[in-house]
Amino acid sequence: MKTFKKLTLAFLLIFIAKFSFSQENIIPSPLKKKETEILNKDYVNFKIDTLTNKNLLNKVTVINFWFEACSPCIAELEGFNKLYEANKSNKNFQFLSFNTDNLEKIKKNVEKFKVDFPVIAIDRVKASQMNYQSGFPATFIINSLGKVIYVSFGGPIDKKKVTEKIMTIYNTKVKQELAKLK
Repeated sequence: MKTFKKLTLAFLLIFIAKFSFSQENIIPSPLKKKETEILNKDYVNFKIDTLTNKNLLNKVTVINFWFEACSPCIAELEGFNKLYEANKSNKNFQFLSFNTDNLEKIKKNVEKFKVDFPVIAIDRVKASQMNYQSGFPATFIINSLGKVIYVSFGGPIDKKKVTEKIMTIYNTKVKQELAKLK
């Protein structure tokens, strides 16, 4: 009987530990919850000069928010260059990169980090509205109907890992959506 109690207690402790320390915890983090709320919904309404939600229709769009002092943002740049290069010749693809630094700093950083994709200056208030108040970096993949099909908030500072993530996950999703438009 003592052995049965010990085994039961051991099993119970293992079960509790598994669910307490699991990355797939039962209670989602606030950002995970936000991701779930955003997916498959229309991307937030916006207007920046002549750019609006209407520009998202009939194209697969990657939208990214970044600034220089954000280490995970900078780590993503090489991967986004590769993603942009892989898809820029497709007329149904667009990449919208929004940066909250001042224009002079943006120009300097585009050169410094060898950014190949277009970068649009945006103030922090507008960026916060457009990235669902979720900090930086924030990336969205929008389908041709203007719906959010992928969301990523934050990220690692390891350039190799983040480039691999961008080229395997993001680029795969982009290619899948572009294939639907042929």
